[in-house]
Parts: sequence; C-alpha cells; structure tokens
Amino acid sequence: MTASANPSPRVLTKRESRLIREADAFAAARHAGQVRAGDGAPFIEHPREVARSVAKRRARGALIAACLLHDVVEKTETSLAEVASAFGPEIARLVASVTEDPTIGDYGERKADLRRRVAAGGREPAMLLAADRVSKLPELGPDTPPERLEHERQCLAVLKQLIPRDPLIEQLRAGLASAQPPAAAES
Repeated sequence: MTASANPSPRVLTKRESRLIREADAFAAARHAGQVRAGDGAPFIEHPREVARSVAKRRARGALIAACLLHDVVEKTETSLAEVASAFGPEIARLVASVTEDPTIGDYGERKADLRRRVAAGGREPAMLLAADRVSKLPELGPDTPPERLEHERQCLAVLKQLIPRDPLIEQLRAGLASAQPPAAAES
C-alpha cells in the first residue's frame, strides 16, 4: 500500500477534541460581530479554515487549537496572557509566534519580525502561517499594495525553508503568482 498524497486527518484524543471545541468557542465569542474584509463572511470562518487546513496535515490538537485562536490577540481585545490562562503556555506560544508586535510601527519591520519569529519557532508555527496565508489569498488582487505582496513573497521564502514539501507551499506559490500585476509576474 502506498502513502496517500492527502493523508486523512489523524484520530484526535478525547482531550484534543475537547481542547479544539473549547478553542473554537473561545475564538467565536471573541470574534463575534467581526466580518472578513474580502467577502463579508463572519470572521470566525477564517480561523476555522486555517484549522481545517492544518488538521488535514495530521496536526496535533494543540496546533489545531492555536489555529483557531491565532487572530484573537491581533483582532480582539484578548491578551496573550488570557490565551495562556485559558489554553496553556504551549498554545499561547504558538499564537504568539504568528501575532504581530503592535509596538513595531513600520509595516515592513513588523512583518519581518513576524517572519523571524515563525522561522525561529519551527515546523508548527510554519504550518499555521502557511495555512493562514493560503486562507488569505482571495484578498489579493490588482489593487493589493506592493508591500503586502512583498510580505507574502517573503513568507513563502521562509515557509519553503521550514516545510518544503507541504502542499500549502505550492498553493501559496500559485496564488501569489496569479495575484501579481502582469508586469511583476513577467519579471
């Protein structure tokens, strides 16, 4: 029997399943009333999409929970201390690895810091960031600011180093290629 290109999600323990349900409920409550910029859907659908994508890669329950929680610090009044109190230091560390530092005012520097922290964190933060970036591909278009496209390209470069054979890398590469203005895609 050969390995499937898309292995089925691993069977989660009861504890992991409970943790994921609790993270989903926490994130849904914190993101209540928020909508996604691209399509106006409830914002919680973005973290859920990220979590589903990572779950397909046989991720641990802690990483799936972190995917659900990954935007609560940036997009709500929730602190990392609250995440740690509710879900423990491991999940808080994963959330922190993909949370921008609001004290860094310059966009490029803030995004570079985020990429450095993901790179330092290893495979799991990379999986989370890759799923996040793929989930946000529909937001990219001809009017996307060049600095955002550059950030996305730099994310791809970092992620290729950390998870080179993950199918998310090809999805991100293809999505970025189609999002670039014609002149940039030709060069």
